[in-house]
Amino acid sequence: LTHRALLANLEQVADVEPPMMHGDDVVLGVLPLFHVYGLNAVLGGVLRHRARLVLVERFDPHETLSLIDDEACSVVPVAPPVFAYWRTEEDLAVHLGAVRLVLSGSAPLSAEAVEWFTAATGIPVHQGYGLTEASPVVTSTLCSSGAKPGSVGAALPGVELRLVDETGHPPEGEDPGEIQVRGANLFSGYWPDGDAGPDDEGWWSTGDVGFLDEDGDLFLVDRLKELVIVSGFNVYPTEVEDVISEVEGVEDVAVIGTDDDETGEAVVAYLLAPGADPATIAEAVREHCAARLARFKRPARIEVVDELPKTVTGKVQKGRLRGIERRRNLGLLE
Repeated sequence: LTHRALLANLEQVADVEPPMMHGDDVVLGVLPLFHVYGLNAVLGGVLRHRARLVLVERFDPHETLSLIDDEACSVVPVAPPVFAYWRTEEDLAVHLGAVRLVLSGSAPLSAEAVEWFTAATGIPVHQGYGLTEASPVVTSTLCSSGAKPGSVGAALPGVELRLVDETGHPPEGEDPGEIQVRGANLFSGYWPDGDAGPDDEGWWSTGDVGFLDEDGDLFLVDRLKELVIVSGFNVYPTEVEDVISEVEGVEDVAVIGTDDDETGEAVVAYLLAPGADPATIAEAVREHCAARLARFKRPARIEVVDELPKTVTGKVQKGRLRGIERRRNLGLLE
């Protein structure tokens, strides 16, 4: 990401009406500054508008609410798991009395969570779609003509969206397609050689799938990539698989994401360890991951299996594993 891209996104966000931030706002800074949402969308936005930022060292559901109350925070940018933590908090609306706007980003927030929070507090929740490569904000429901359940909003001023099918052409009818983005906020390519950046016309393929309605509002459908998003943080399955493969006795491993009520998604590891006691090898994997991986990257559950489904070329069929997890979430499996 260049300074040009970061500054461009700050100006694009500043052009949104109604504005996300004013100069007299007090903004909660609970999102980590090593994440682009906290770094540019929050800290950068505060500096751009000369607002006040209240930095929080770590998120605690009750203590953070008390801080919002004490400091009279008016804008509260958070990630979706926060809403789950606050469901059991008493006097939620009282603690948030000075808040005029809650912003949710870094992962999808369910329509049900938005409806519950707004009913409980009377405070509007606006969310958007973004990526690190876009500095990060691409869309916002503040840019929409009206509230639409499931929508992540319309494109920011100065940002263009389009959908393409697998041939690179617009999808037929109302079919979803891969989301492409164009704007001055895009990165220049991946380090170290600038590879896989925007094409010659400035369009960049996100790897996400969605559809646009007649008003230009974006609805996310799925991800082409296998990225797992835990509490708004990116987890690359190959990184987790490489670490688990270091454990003696593990012959093969496949890591996927599964739905989680608190963190949005959770990491699940399926591993093959012939001759090993399942409980012993699972514990060994947990201990090794605890030493080698950040907490949000560690598997929430480990499944020791007799075999992994594979294609004729030997590639693990992760789609079948996701199908198992979907059935498990529906209560069709123990």
